Amino acid sequence: MREAQHSDRAVIAYSHPHEYDEFYDLNEEGKRNLPPSILHWMNPRHKPRVRRTIDEETRQVKAQIIKSRIADLEVYNPQSDFDYRVSISIESPWEGDPNWLSEMGEENRDRQKDRMSYRHMAYQIDLTQVSYQNTAEKEHELEVEISTEMVRRELDNLKMNRFSRYEPLIRGLIDNLRILCRRATVNRAR
Repeated sequence: MREAQHSDRAVIAYSHPHEYDEFYDLNEEGKRNLPPSILHWMNPRHKPRVRRTIDEETRQVKAQIIKSRIADLEVYNPQSDFDYRVSISIESPWEGDPNWLSEMGEENRDRQKDRMSYRHMAYQIDLTQVSYQNTAEKEHELEVEISTEMVRRELDNLKMNRFSRYEPLIRGLIDNLRILCRRATVNRAR
């Protein structure tokens, strides 16, 4: 991480992990033992699945989470070569019984990730090259995430009728998306 030259500037954190993900479905007993937060927000169109992230070099498990997508908003962006999707998901650490897991089908196969990750203030931008097991196929993903903790704090401020930066926080997320789409369109034209 590079230090800011001026104390009034926010530091941009950078990391470049090489990882791979394994995905698992839950059996019925596993579904019955889901955390209440996942059960409450579960969308019948998107069943929750467990993702195990493993460091490619050390082979150590870095994270094991259960994720359930709540909703998507598909955004058509006519001024750009790129559209985008805003997704709201809930994630929770998963520490359940391994016997509750079963491997997912070929359509959701394991994937290897070469990721460059930048974090600045409330936002994280991940550029990821994804390779799939037993194929030469590669995909490139660009993901912008907003800090869940900051969103919660600002929503709490709203609920308590205190000063809140919720709207500027969300506006910053959308501005980041629009700027990235515009820059990618310009660079693609060159």
